[in-house]
Amino acid sequence: MIRLLLILTAAIMIFPGCKTRNKTNSADTGLTRITGIEYGDNSAVSIDWPGTYEGVLPCADCGGIITSIVLNKDMTYSRSMLYKGRGGHPFADSGKFTWDKHGRSIRLEGKNSGNDRFLAGENMLAMLDREGNRITGELADNYILSKINTGLSDDHLINKTWKLIELNGQALRMETEGGNGIFMIFDHTGQRIHGFGGCNQYSGSYELTEGNRVSFEGILATRLACPELATEQAFFDALQQADNYAANEERLQLNQGRGLRLAVFERLKP
Repeated sequence: MIRLLLILTAAIMIFPGCKTRNKTNSADTGLTRITGIEYGDNSAVSIDWPGTYEGVLPCADCGGIITSIVLNKDMTYSRSMLYKGRGGHPFADSGKFTWDKHGRSIRLEGKNSGNDRFLAGENMLAMLDREGNRITGELADNYILSKINTGLSDDHLINKTWKLIELNGQALRMETEGGNGIFMIFDHTGQRIHGFGGCNQYSGSYELTEGNRVSFEGILATRLACPELATEQAFFDALQQADNYAANEERLQLNQGRGLRLAVFERLKP
């Protein structure tokens, strides 16, 4: 009898411990699992890394590389790179990306032969050298892409003038209509936009929906003719094609799908 009581007592002491361990394991499985990395306090599991990162990376034989990288939750990416001063269209690629085993840096697995390693930090990506090391020195900050806020609301948009600075990958240098060039204003009365397209005044409506989706409808314009008419029409076409956006307080970007950047605006301050 005494031996039986000792066995039962040991079983009671063991089973709660097993239950506690199972609970811990269950909590672990609640994390977003990424195959092949060590788990702990690292970027892969501790920061909100999906989003759009932008900046101008150094270039040995040009004025800089205007770079935009979108990281998606499904471990895919899209990237756009425009070499300043060379003209032409931006280079674009897409594919999957992987984390290093420590969950600190990513490697873009597309077909581009350039440098594809980046250290992931809070609201930033820092380009690494070909050996996977952090770039140091006086120019280190120039190798950082900053995450832009994609949660823009009407309050951030309305009553602000957004000047078009890039259209279909081409930088614009137009200075018309009092020096504002092509611009767009989101009206405070209803979901309306109006502005100047380079030749004509225009107006229309817009709608923002969940998932950073945007649509523009009913674009109407006056019918004056001028040398910038082709650019104006390309701008109106971009508005019609745009289906998503990314923005911060100073910059607004309209996109089509994941990888096609249609138009980029900067906010004009009073």
